[in-house]
Amino acid sequence: TKGILSTHLHSEGQHAEELSLIAPGMGNRWVTDIMEDSDPNDESYFPYMNGQFVFKN
Repeated sequence: TKGILSTHLHSEGQHAEELSLIAPGMGNRWVTDIMEDSDPNDESYFPYMNGQFVFKN
């Protein structure tokens, strides 16, 4: 076969919250379920990126 067979990405996690998905329980629930159960103004399930920090480092 041709192409990429495997990739590995590692991080120390020091600045993990600068590019993250903060909402708890995202591994067990779909975003649509969280939206139905939560306040419609709750944006905790949106991805967050501190662009100036991420692209600087």
